[in-house]
Amino acid sequence: MKIGIINTSTESSPLAKTFEMLCKLPPHENIETQIYQSEQFNPTLIKQDNIDYILMYGATPQDDGLAKAIHKHSPIPFFYYLLPGYGEHEKRYHELDKSGIEVYFAIKTETMKGSEDLIERLRQLGE
Repeated sequence: MKIGIINTSTESSPLAKTFEMLCKLPPHENIETQIYQSEQFNPTLIKQDNIDYILMYGATPQDDGLAKAIHKHSPIPFFYYLLPGYGEHEKRYHELDKSGIEVYFAIKTETMKGSEDLIERLRQLGE
């Protein structure tokens, strides 16, 4: 199984590395991961690199738009970690969720899944 992690930062991101480590928590030490820079990622890489899941994070409406565009052309499960930063978090969360993307917000609320939910979902992969 392989997870493609899309880094929306302009440099090597500690968050992308953290997600990479979370994907490999026991019992999934053998899961392959590949970190891609968002500006270099395109949907053809999904088939070319045999990606089974996509994990992306973003803080801006532009990141949200990129996630929707990739998901639209991708038949595989897509997880999106929505970071605080540009406001309207709940609206953005629900717009992404309606598009079929599994969305997780940095902070869990009554209406939004949070970080611990994403970690649990990653642990369920391959079961």
